[in-house]
Amino acid sequence: MLCYLLEYAPDHLSFNTRVNHPALAFTGLGAGELLHCLLDRLRNHTPWGGSKARIISSSLAALATLAWPSALLLSSTDNAFTSTPPDRHLTATGPWEGNHLFDSFGALGTTILLPIFTLVVTIWVLRRRIGDASLRRAVFIASGPVLVATAFACLQLSWWPAADAQLVVLAAVAAVAGFSQLNLQRLFLLVSVCAIVVLPGLFTHGPRAPTDNLADSLASSEVVSSIERDLAHWLHRRTPAASPVVLSSPHLTPALAYYGSIHGLGTLGVENAAGDMAAIRMVRATSPAETIALLEAHGVSHIVLPSWDTLLDNYVRIGRKLPGDAPLPEDTFLHAISRWALPSWLQAVPYPLPQISGLENDTVVVFERTAESSERLALARLAEYFLEIGNGAGAANLRERLRAFATEPGTLPSLGQIDSALGDREALARTLTALHSAVASGEADYLPWDRRVSLAILLTQIRLLAPAKIQMQQCMDSMDAESLHRISAGTLLKFIALSRIHETPFPHSELESLAQ
Repeated sequence: MLCYLLEYAPDHLSFNTRVNHPALAFTGLGAGELLHCLLDRLRNHTPWGGSKARIISSSLAALATLAWPSALLLSSTDNAFTSTPPDRHLTATGPWEGNHLFDSFGALGTTILLPIFTLVVTIWVLRRRIGDASLRRAVFIASGPVLVATAFACLQLSWWPAADAQLVVLAAVAAVAGFSQLNLQRLFLLVSVCAIVVLPGLFTHGPRAPTDNLADSLASSEVVSSIERDLAHWLHRRTPAASPVVLSSPHLTPALAYYGSIHGLGTLGVENAAGDMAAIRMVRATSPAETIALLEAHGVSHIVLPSWDTLLDNYVRIGRKLPGDAPLPEDTFLHAISRWALPSWLQAVPYPLPQISGLENDTVVVFERTAESSERLALARLAEYFLEIGNGAGAANLRERLRAFATEPGTLPSLGQIDSALGDREALARTLTALHSAVASGEADYLPWDRRVSLAILLTQIRLLAPAKIQMQQCMDSMDAESLHRISAGTLLKFIALSRIHETPFPHSELESLAQ
């Protein structure tokens, strides 16, 4: 009871039977009293029943023992044997494919040998009356929690670590009793059985051979942790006005919360069942209307997809009730953004991944929920995203779609950058002609702020310095802190350089400090 209050009071008392429930305290006290009565009768050979006080105490102990099982039956929420998304994550990515032991019996292999061996030794010690009476009583008492935890573990695999912890205690007590009367033959048999139990685990989980790769020489958790810290700080700096709410892997979300005070949905905590279910509904959504409604309802501002952590894929499989190795359904929101079929209210933001040896081919894709924009502006921003992260092929794939808006001043800067990156001089000449015409006619006077920055950058690159200075001055006149936070780090560096080239100073020293 004290542990429960320390964990939850005074914030909330949810009485969730999946976690430390107060009924567990009453069940433990009742079971202990019943065990005491049982041992007292066996030791003193007293008849069943006894005095009226003994009958009342035994009855109360039996009622207290039923407290937690009753809470499980009466609970309207998930209980200890209900599979939740974290449990399914544990069972859907490896050999633990089911929720209980018999679903995964073939894949577990030698995992169940140690419990079986420990129970066999315990039965042997008790039946053969090995050791003195006090040792046998200790073995008998230690076997009680093991039997209960093992039964729970067979019904729900998430209980298996608790059963293992109890087995360690039982194995130690049984070993003391068993070794007290061992001869050479029994010792050889015991060592042989232990070798059969332990050796398969050593082959499966033995140390890996060292390599010259830095990412392999470092602990993988240290490498990932350094990236998580950098990502959390970057996200926090990008959205200083309000803390972002992130939809990401249940492994990454707690790290972002710890390092950057960033809120998130999916985690591996059993208390976060509502957040997990919301994340599942989002990634498995089949229509843009459903997706945006869910994102807005939970205030999600960013979606973060690290290439080395694909646990969000498991959320889709859980939501669709698919096996762990099934491909992602093509009609889901997660599959759509993974293949860059972005809705017009979602914008990719370049995140500069720290350069770590061995992770050169890894990426972190960050999407930011923005206001609804037109298709041409969404394509232009995505093309510039590809160019900034060095994905020339992705930008080239968008060029033909952008050519459908070849007369729009908001798309011409992106189209010109693609032509320049591909070395297509003829296409670049046509784009620049259209761009010069749009600037001269005044069509570029009503661009969004980030599009005007791109236009000023391209005009400077093609040596149209006078129009570029005009665009830069208009950028300075309409600039605010939110505008600076909206553009990428690479674009911001170019913008600062252009302000010096064209001698267009920042309107306020605070904005200049923020930009730098």
